[in-house]
Amino acid sequence: QKRKRYRYRHQTDHGVFGSVTQITHAGSSAAPDTGLQCMTTHRQNVSVASHLARDLKNLPAALIDRRTPSRPLRNMDKSALNRATDSSSAPTPGYLFNDISKSLITPQACAETLNFLVARLGKNNVHVKRKGLKVLARVSAHPASRGMMKRAVVQSPAAVAAIKEAAAWRGTADAVTGDRLNAEVREAAKECLEVVYSDAGDG
Repeated sequence: QKRKRYRYRHQTDHGVFGSVTQITHAGSSAAPDTGLQCMTTHRQNVSVASHLARDLKNLPAALIDRRTPSRPLRNMDKSALNRATDSSSAPTPGYLFNDISKSLITPQACAETLNFLVARLGKNNVHVKRKGLKVLARVSAHPASRGMMKRAVVQSPAAVAAIKEAAAWRGTADAVTGDRLNAEVREAAKECLEVVYSDAGDG
């Protein structure tokens, strides 16, 4: 029986991390058989890895940071803020003041916390207003933020305006307590202004 010999033509498409080699019959116009396709990525990957290792080895030491990755920046403690400024008449638990204050270790956390509290001061609920002012005063005076929170308040026209507006708050008198709750809001606003403009607690 007569045997036919076929010559093969290699068509190679090179990539960054490997190459795909298609083997087709010489002189054939048909599409290559997918069963004859083979991935030759292993050798290419090994070559790329060796080149990267060589390049990294040749980099100046000053460009290679081998320090332990730093901890991610902390943002505001929204859960604690929501609980500390809820609409109930119950006083804010003292531990929440500490939890919120300990989260204020970056300017970003201070800015986010301040924006949250300013939004709470815009509510018409007297309990939310009073608690928001209490939280703002307590965390501004806390040494954990090293004065960053206090500076964030005095440098924010919106925050100062919200506190001053609360200091002149005239809400609807309650049928049972009269104007007492509104007066507590005004008093809390005045205390807050005293704290943020004082020198105590600055870092």
